[in-house]
Order: sequence, then C-alpha cells, then structure tokens
Amino acid sequence: MAAALNLVIPVPIWLIVVIVSVITAALQIWGSYTLIPPSEVKAFAVAIAVCTVVAMCLNFIGLNPMKALVWASVVQGLSTPLLMLLIMRITTSRKVMGQWVNTRPLNLLGWITTAAIFAASLGLLVTWLK
Repeated sequence: MAAALNLVIPVPIWLIVVIVSVITAALQIWGSYTLIPPSEVKAFAVAIAVCTVVAMCLNFIGLNPMKALVWASVVQGLSTPLLMLLIMRITTSRKVMGQWVNTRPLNLLGWITTAAIFAASLGLLVTWLK
C-alpha cells in the first residue's frame, strides 16, 4: 500500500507509519474495526485526521524525517531499560501477578535481558557523549 501511494502521491513514508500506528492502536482498543460502536467511529476518524495533519505540518516545517527516525530510536533505546525494569518488578511480584508470577528460570532470563539492555544503553550514552 505504501509503495502504491508513493507512486501516486509523494507521501512521506513516516506519514503512512503514523496513520497505520493510529489504526493499530484503535484496533487494540476496539478489537476490530467492524466492532467499533457507531458512536465512536467519529472519534476514530478524527484521530486519523489529526495524526495526518500533524504529520503534514511536520513535513512543512522542514523536519528531516530520517533525523526524526534516528532520534525516535535513541529515545526508545534510552527508555527501554526503565520499562524493562518496571516490567520485571511487576511480573516478579506475587502481590501484583498472583498465580501468574514469573517462574525462577523466566526471572533469571528477564533479569539477564534487563541487564543487557541497561549495558547497551549505557554503551550508547558513553559513545555518544565522547
């Protein structure tokens, strides 16, 4: 679809990504587009329109989409360790998870992964700040 749109209209690929992201988020909330209550279809359409307008405005103010993509990756890379820490704290708590609490092997794997992500983020910061 993205390739077809770029042939017809020079739409930046990140605009398509924004629209698809909004649709995906809406489908996660409502479950299926066909199951969206008629009273909420208007909100769905407005959400897509607002994201499209924002993406178009970013294009007109001269924001380089490739630099924005790199910065988005950096932000994601720096926020991931904190999110992993939060996920591990929640999933290891019997008080929160009840019978679905992580098993010991899963805890070990999760904490190793969290440590590796922290190390990778620290490596990113150290090399970036030199």
